[in-house]
Amino acid sequence: MIVLILTTTLYGLSVRLPAVTADPGQTVPIPLCVERPVNLAGFQCTITFDPLAADVVKVKPGELTDGWMIVSNTSTPGQIRLVAVDPTLKGISGPSGEIAVILMNIKNPGVATDLKLTECKFSDPEAKAISAEPGAGKIISSVTTGTDTPFAVCSLFGLILLAGIVWCAAGWSKSGTCRIAFILMILGLTPSLQALTVSIPTMSDIQSATVQIPINVDNATGVAGYQFLITFDAAVLEATGVQKGTLTADWGTPQQNLSTPGQVRIIGADLGGCSGTTGSLVIITFSVIGNTGQSTALSFSTSKLVDAAGTTLAATAVPGSFAVTDPKGHLTVVLSPDAILTLAQWRVAGGEWKNSGETLDLAPGSYTLDFKDVTGYLRPNSKSIQIVSDQTVSETGEYLLQGDIDSSGEVNIFDAIKAMQIAIGSSVVIAGQTYSEPFPAWIINLADLNTDAVVDISDVIVILNKCVEPVN
Repeated sequence: MIVLILTTTLYGLSVRLPAVTADPGQTVPIPLCVERPVNLAGFQCTITFDPLAADVVKVKPGELTDGWMIVSNTSTPGQIRLVAVDPTLKGISGPSGEIAVILMNIKNPGVATDLKLTECKFSDPEAKAISAEPGAGKIISSVTTGTDTPFAVCSLFGLILLAGIVWCAAGWSKSGTCRIAFILMILGLTPSLQALTVSIPTMSDIQSATVQIPINVDNATGVAGYQFLITFDAAVLEATGVQKGTLTADWGTPQQNLSTPGQVRIIGADLGGCSGTTGSLVIITFSVIGNTGQSTALSFSTSKLVDAAGTTLAATAVPGSFAVTDPKGHLTVVLSPDAILTLAQWRVAGGEWKNSGETLDLAPGSYTLDFKDVTGYLRPNSKSIQIVSDQTVSETGEYLLQGDIDSSGEVNIFDAIKAMQIAIGSSVVIAGQTYSEPFPAWIINLADLNTDAVVDISDVIVILNKCVEPVN
């Protein structure tokens, strides 16, 4: 017998299969044993072997699990999928012993095989995992409990990095570069008190809309007059009017010239100056005449600010832009899990079914998002969505595997135990939260595999059978 220890743990189950020698034609019992179980209420595992060496005749409960519900699947040659659960949910604790017995018929002489114990899960009465480390060996493997092997990893990377930084810093300072950079940084952080910025924002709207675009200033102290020539693409925008801005509300009406397509000429003045420091000097009204997708720059060909004495103030002019947007909004829906993407679909307002990741163009408004039924899964609930012009709304829809009560991504022994807890009205813990009767509808729906609106022993049996279905 060869023993292979894959890892060690300070506690948990020791799970083993014995070494068996038998003649061809013999039917031999091969027990699956555990040592010193504590609160063991269910288990699930897969055993693989060479189908040329043996066939499975029968799987039955062991001496420790007499009276348990046990389900096995031996339809795949060379594989046994096994799940068992204590219907009382009391669990077993105590001495070592058999939890299952596999009757195997030995076939060809001289053919040896590894019996590999894999995909093992062990659960207590509250559907909490019990640590176990099954492994594999020649003929039959066993896993024993040992002590953790301490180890330590020491990395000098942090020390090396720190030393490098210190070394570079010392050289940098010595050369005087550090002092120069510091002085430049200080100078760069000292703004001019007279700095002015005149700007036009970046804006967008749909075709045929009327928009108001401001000319803003960020430091209007001392500004008593302005003169602007704004140019733009006449195929995109048409200027229709000019009005006072937030900083010039007390000024007279600005003088304007809109006669040349693609140009706006504006002059305004008041010896009393602006009423604030930051805001708009003037607001230009445009009609959007371009097509969806077109855009134009809004540039300053002339930009001049003066104070009450007529002195020109230094100012930076920052141009803006305008884009004609799509009047429709867009909806993209991503579905999960990946395993059902060929079956799962979504739609809006009873329309055509769409696949995961597709985008649908919609007029602005409120809609209901629906999801297609998929056998074996709970579809996401319908949801209300709001579509806005030229914006993409992204939604998700997660289908839940029926029977996967703990949302692990598969149906296993832990789900069977949780289904039993629900069936008898006991509290159940899901994702760290405890639920009691009356259970939420989504829990009932997950556990009610025969769809009779009740979770009972029938659903437990269905889940147990799902546990041993072959993996696709």
